[in-house]
Amino acid sequence: MITFDMLLKMPALKTLNVVAGINGLNREIKVVSIMDAPDSYKWLKGGELILTTAYLFGGDSKLLELALMNLIDAGSSGLGIKKDRFLKDIPEELIIIADKHQFPILEIPYHFGWSDIIASFYELLYNVTENTHCTIEPHHIKEIYNAGRWGSRQLMEKLTEYFRTPLAVLLNNKKIQMDNGLPGVKLIGAALESAPVFLEKMGDDVLTIGKYFLTVLNIPFLYQHNVEYLAVMSQDRGLFAEIRKLFHFLSDLVEREKIVTTDKIQVYRKFMISIVSGKVTKEEIHSFEAFRGTDETIYSGIMLIFSSNTMAVYSKVLGELKNTRLLRIGKANPHIVDNISDHEAIVMFELDAKDDNESYKEWQRIFFDDIEYSMQEYQDGYISMGRFYSRLEDIVTSYMEAREAYFIGQRLWEDRRCFSYSILSAYSVLHQAHPSKVDLSYIEILNKHKAGFSFDCLSTLEAYFRCDGYKKAADKLQIHENTMRYRLQRISDFLHLDIDDPIVTHSLVTQIMMWRLLQNNGKNL
Repeated sequence: MITFDMLLKMPALKTLNVVAGINGLNREIKVVSIMDAPDSYKWLKGGELILTTAYLFGGDSKLLELALMNLIDAGSSGLGIKKDRFLKDIPEELIIIADKHQFPILEIPYHFGWSDIIASFYELLYNVTENTHCTIEPHHIKEIYNAGRWGSRQLMEKLTEYFRTPLAVLLNNKKIQMDNGLPGVKLIGAALESAPVFLEKMGDDVLTIGKYFLTVLNIPFLYQHNVEYLAVMSQDRGLFAEIRKLFHFLSDLVEREKIVTTDKIQVYRKFMISIVSGKVTKEEIHSFEAFRGTDETIYSGIMLIFSSNTMAVYSKVLGELKNTRLLRIGKANPHIVDNISDHEAIVMFELDAKDDNESYKEWQRIFFDDIEYSMQEYQDGYISMGRFYSRLEDIVTSYMEAREAYFIGQRLWEDRRCFSYSILSAYSVLHQAHPSKVDLSYIEILNKHKAGFSFDCLSTLEAYFRCDGYKKAADKLQIHENTMRYRLQRISDFLHLDIDDPIVTHSLVTQIMMWRLLQNNGKNL
């Protein structure tokens, strides 16, 4: 068992300051994790040391107190907060709560990296359990196989969960691509560099490095046509036989999957490329329907991914599809072609909705809400989605809707990552309208008299409508909350409107969005 007291005695962590919960230093730490969302506590299993920069809380001490109570209730071990990043000082209220519950809070210096703490934890964990490893069960093999399909990093991370031993991924030239950071892993590169070994012929050979043993295995998955290898280092030679046995099973699964899915993949790929080209014929549609060979009603829809790493975004999509709320409504089978053009992929969903013919709309609504939330912190990717249709003939329409959603969404919401045609369909019609046919009276008045204001009225209104409350809107504009209230009151008095009235809000939002679209389309007002 690893406790706070043990962790803080590690050489690299002796400068960490325990600011609260000093009586809880005997708490067990099972894992170190990063808090990347305010509701991360929902997925905690107990025993986690949670690290955060406090960026998520925007300086809101009440929100931070609520997060602390959620961590305590979830059975976490403690909380580490980086100082002078987004939080100047640990709030006194937080210290009182932590002391009461004997819940340690660590004050982490600005220069400290998360890896300093995580590496120390694993070093301690490795030293405690270095001669043990778990037995791989059949369901573990499937989990490792599914992880390996998405890349060598995902494969290595999953293997580290079962084998707490130094691992590294390398190419045939012995160049290390990545490692899992466990103690001793840096010895791998030096050992392979000095040893006259050919990775592809190493087989069952084992190198001896001081108190460690080292072997290299051929990773059975092929990533972007590159052959990669896994270097395994351990003090226990018996571990190698178990990992070799695991890789034998993985190779069998890979070969079996190739045989089963090659034809299917090619058929879907050809059909989806035809959709993108806009030249899909009725004959192709009928042929594809015959290939699917089902009498069940399948709702089909198109998603587009725009990213420099489309497969990373796609893995997020696959993660959201496991949501039990979605599975209760229907099961979606996604198919991807990830090289449509530079940084673009097309995903075709086939949804078997279980209930009435409206259930697919509910499925899409839940899915889009979830994926939009998970993409908020992802800075390298956009998702756009068309509607679902029961007739396969309408799949091209869904594709065009996905493109339209991306085109419009980027012009309306520069800070969003996901766009759904179901939400933007009204703007799709409006953005093609002639200015003279659209009521933009409020916008015209504000623009006509903008010289009388010392601030941008439209930007102020947009920030207020998009943010939850005056404070967040003020933070977005980098002004004081009272300044935000003053500006909104000026606009309200000038237009003789109550901008908090839902009907007025809807009218103003619509006019602002319409004005933005017309500006982006180059139409002068």
